[in-house]
Amino acid sequence: MWEAANREAGTVPGLYEYVAMRRHAGATYTCLALVDIAAGYEVPAAEADGPSLRRLRDLTANLVSWDNDLYSQAKETAGGQGRHNLVEVLARHHRCTLAEARQAAVAMRDAEMLAFVELSRTVHANGSDAASAYARSLGLWLRGHIDWSRSSSRFDVPTPTARH
Repeated sequence: MWEAANREAGTVPGLYEYVAMRRHAGATYTCLALVDIAAGYEVPAAEADGPSLRRLRDLTANLVSWDNDLYSQAKETAGGQGRHNLVEVLARHHRCTLAEARQAAVAMRDAEMLAFVELSRTVHANGSDAASAYARSLGLWLRGHIDWSRSSSRFDVPTPTARH
C-alpha cells in the first residue's frame, strides 16, 4: 500500500524511507518464509527468528528489490513511472544525474551483496545444518532472481509504435 500510494501521488520517497520500506513492497518475505519447507527441511524456530537469519532475509529482500529496481529503471523511466525506484530516489537525494545515481545504486547493491556473502559464511560456519542449508537456499534464490531478471522480457523497454 505504501508503494501504491506513493505511485498514485507521484511521490518520490526519501532515501532512508525508501531503503526501509522497499523490501516490504514485494512478496519476497512471503517466499523466503517457504524456502526451507519447499526444500524439505525446517530451520528450528529459535534459529529462524534469530538475528543472523533475520538479517540474511533482510539482505536478501533488499537485494531482490534493488536488483529489480536496477533492471526495471529504464522501462519505468520510459513509461513515466520511474519515481518509485532506487535510482530515481538516489538521483533526488544526491541531486545528481540518473547515470550517477545508477552508479550509486550499484555500489549500494554491491555492498549489500558483500554483507550477504559474509553473513552467509558465518551462518555456514556457526549455524545448524538447517540454518546453513537455509543460507545456501537464500543465495540460490538471489542467483535465480538475477538469472531470471537478465533473461526476462519483463524489463524490456517498449519500442515506440510507428504512426502512419
